[in-house]
Amino acid sequence: MINSIQVLRGLAILLVIFYHVTAMTPMLKAEYYFEIGRIGVDIFFIISGYIMSLILERHEPARKFMLKRIIRIMPLFLIVTFLAVIANYLPRLINNDAFVIESLVKSVFLIPHFSIANPEKVFPIFIPGWTITYEMWFYVSIGLILLFTRSVNHLLIVFLLLVVFTISCLVPSASAINQFLSNSVYLCFALGIVFRLFEKKKIDLGKTILIIGIVFSIALFLEGSDSRLITLGFPSFIIFVVGFYLIGERFSVIAFVGKISFSLYLTHVFTINVVEKFFAKLFGHLPYYNEVLIFSAVSLSLLIAYFTYELFESRLDFYLRKRFIK
Repeated sequence: MINSIQVLRGLAILLVIFYHVTAMTPMLKAEYYFEIGRIGVDIFFIISGYIMSLILERHEPARKFMLKRIIRIMPLFLIVTFLAVIANYLPRLINNDAFVIESLVKSVFLIPHFSIANPEKVFPIFIPGWTITYEMWFYVSIGLILLFTRSVNHLLIVFLLLVVFTISCLVPSASAINQFLSNSVYLCFALGIVFRLFEKKKIDLGKTILIIGIVFSIALFLEGSDSRLITLGFPSFIIFVVGFYLIGERFSVIAFVGKISFSLYLTHVFTINVVEKFFAKLFGHLPYYNEVLIFSAVSLSLLIAYFTYELFESRLDFYLRKRFIK
C-alpha cells in the first residue's frame, strides 16, 4: 500500500511538471500544451484525504496532529514564498508597496486573496502555493474537530466539506474566500476519505457508490458539467483506485519521485523558469529545441528537488519533530 501511494504521488507530480513546463514556455505551449497534467493536483488531494483518514485512526490529540502538519508543510513553503517575493517583487517590497506586503502577509498565514499577478484569481504570492492553502485549511478543519473528540467520524468530515462547498456556491459573494471555498477541487479530499472507509470495510460497495455519487451530483448541480470535480476529479479518482490495487511493489523509480514530491512541487517552477531563459538565449535556434528543453527542465527539476529534499526538507522535518513533538 505504501509503495502504491508513493507511486501515485510520483505520477501526480510528474503530470503537474509536464503541465507547467509546457504552460510556462510560450514555444512549448503552442506545440505541446499538456493541459491534462492539471489532473495531478486532484490526485494529490485524493491521496491527502486517504492519508488523513489513516492518521485519524491513530486518535492523536489535536496539538500533536497540527504540529506534525505544520512541521511537514510550512518551513519549506515559507522558504519558497520568500524566494518568490525576492525573484518577482523585491523592488516593490523595498518601496513598501502595500499590495505586495498585504499579499505576502496573507500568503504566509494562508489567507485566500486575489493575486497580484492575476487579480481575478485567488492565488498566494507564490502561485503554486494555492494547493498548499487548500491542504492546510483541510488540516486545520480536522484539527478543530480533534479539539472536541479524538474519535472522529470520517463521514462527518465528508459532510462538512459538502456543506461548506454548497453554502459557498449558493451565497452570492465576490470575495476571495468565497471563490476559494466554491471550487470543487477540495471535494477530492472527500473522495479519498470515502475510499479509505471502503478499504477498511467500514462501508460496503453499495454505500461507497452512493456517497461518491452524492459528492459528484452536488458538484454537478452547483457548478455544471464543467465542474472541476467532474472533469478532473472523476478521472483522478479512477486513476487512484486502479493504481492503488494494481501497482503493488512495482515502479520503484516513480515511487522515489513520490518520496521527494513535496520538494519537487515547491521548486520545479523556479527550475523551469531558469532553464527556459537559459535555453532560449543559447539554444533557441537549434533543431529539436522544444524536446531538449522539456527533457532538461524535467531532469533538472528532479535533481534540484532531490537536493532540496536531502538538504532541507528531511533535515528540517527531523529536527523540528525532535524539538517540538514529544
